[in-house]
Amino acid sequence: PGASQETGRPGARAVPPASARGARIPQDIMARPLAIHAAAAGGTFRLSPPQTPADPRLAAAILSLLRGDVPAVSAPLEDIEACLRRYECGGYLHTMWSDAGRLESLPGAWPEALRLAHRKTVLDNLAALGEWRRIGRHLAEEKVPSILLKGCAYLLDLYPDPGARRLTDIDLLIARSDAGRIARRLAGAGYRGEIGEHFPENRRFEMWYQGSAHCRFEFHWSLGLPLRSGLNLEGIWTRSLPAFLEGVFCRRLAPEDAVLYHALHAADHYFGPSLKWAIDLREMF
Repeated sequence: PGASQETGRPGARAVPPASARGARIPQDIMARPLAIHAAAAGGTFRLSPPQTPADPRLAAAILSLLRGDVPAVSAPLEDIEACLRRYECGGYLHTMWSDAGRLESLPGAWPEALRLAHRKTVLDNLAALGEWRRIGRHLAEEKVPSILLKGCAYLLDLYPDPGARRLTDIDLLIARSDAGRIARRLAGAGYRGEIGEHFPENRRFEMWYQGSAHCRFEFHWSLGLPLRSGLNLEGIWTRSLPAFLEGVFCRRLAPEDAVLYHALHAADHYFGPSLKWAIDLREMF
């Protein structure tokens, strides 16, 4: 995306006070979906079913591509597409091999599979960035400062090509005292809301604008799992840097905080076979 980063602090104070205390999130935002009640029945939670193992030949081929080596094997287009979806790296590989002028040197269906993965990532990410522009107006009018986190923040500099890194959702860090206010604003504007099964311990909630291609926004007022990460929020806000993404002003983590939070987030969660989080670290260094 056409994003640029500015230096210097804006006129308005973007750092929330350390003594901020939380406003309540309205009850309609705190209503848990029926699926969560069903999953939590009896005090237990369902786990995602195990995935079918990937074709080891295609997994080795993707590793070769990431190393810059031509893979030794090809496969039918649909099999390659399924493997790229599993590892969430098709758009990145397309950018990597296209920028090197070597895409057409790949055997069989690999060039077409990477083109299709890249095209889908571009379309999905541009739709998500359109939703970011929409929600950015509400944040600005409510004067709610926010720090853009993880994947979407990486589009500012790690991934100039919007098709290189797939977005699952858009994460924002806000002050706890702003949570109820922005939730009410968005609910009044037609957004829907949802909380997880561990609310309020996980200190976040989700909102999205209804539509067939909606993008979910996760609002956090703390980072990391309770009793594990211990990140100093006041320091994170103080060190954060101003930025613009798609014309929307926000803040971003300082580079050292971004690396630390990325590693802690990956340790807190199991992301299955996806390689995008490891690729993010590769690009950071």
